[in-house]
Amino acid sequence: MGKKIVVVNAGPRKGWNTDTLLTEASKGAESTGAEIERFDLFRLEKYTGCISCFGCKKEKFKGHCICKDGLTPVLDAIRKSDGLIIGSPNYLGDLTASFRALYERLVFQNLTYNADTPCCNQNVIPVLLIMTSNASDTAYLDKMKNYQQVLTMFVGPTELFISGDTLQLKAYSKTDWPWYFDGEAKLKRHETVFPQECKRVYEMGSTLIKLVSKKLPGTSRFIRLMGGVLFVDGDLQTGLELDHGSILVDNDLPDELSHHAFVELGDISRDGGCGVPEAYHFCIHQKHDRFL
Repeated sequence: MGKKIVVVNAGPRKGWNTDTLLTEASKGAESTGAEIERFDLFRLEKYTGCISCFGCKKEKFKGHCICKDGLTPVLDAIRKSDGLIIGSPNYLGDLTASFRALYERLVFQNLTYNADTPCCNQNVIPVLLIMTSNASDTAYLDKMKNYQQVLTMFVGPTELFISGDTLQLKAYSKTDWPWYFDGEAKLKRHETVFPQECKRVYEMGSTLIKLVSKKLPGTSRFIRLMGGVLFVDGDLQTGLELDHGSILVDNDLPDELSHHAFVELGDISRDGGCGVPEAYHFCIHQKHDRFL
């Protein structure tokens, strides 16, 4: 049976940038045998963001949003899926209100406020988060990295793709006043650069499935940290190629990193030591085999 990938469109426009990139990412996932279940948030029954009922903070409903509305089938599908692809246009410097509604409820249901186990997510899955924007692809990078960090902690390892300087209208000249950017330049970019971006998200969709497939025999789940470090059931895995080309050679975490730790993401040496290019805060619960 193929892996199940949930695809969520948090934008309203059919056939435009966000919709197109999500479709291409879906095709990439399907090319490796995945089954796609898609939701268009602007076409669901009425729903809201988190209503702070705190029902998910009871043991009986831990990890489950108890608010029943149009988002319930989406949350249920994600909880049972092997991966998530979600896309949103940039509206006024942020992602859409529809995205935020899902984001609040997807994350908050897994947040326990418990010092020992701050996250109760039982289905860690890879995530591809796509944003399209009239601004440049770096204008809101810090905001997107924040979304990436939170989704990585409470849903699963998250990759970003940003398409900037997008075409919003086929003919800006048909509006009632001149726009302060060059519509012709945007059209040219849409015809030349955007198709290349479609190819890139296709590849990222395909890679998402390959990541799901990296579970090792006999293991219950995988975790892929940014920088390419791979954990399975709380242990560093040997013989796996990293994104930056090095290979893990030590199967155990050093004693001082056995619980809460800051680990530098870089080349991993035989004694478990690390390089220093970037830090990532994570917690491994060896008894519960959970990444937080």
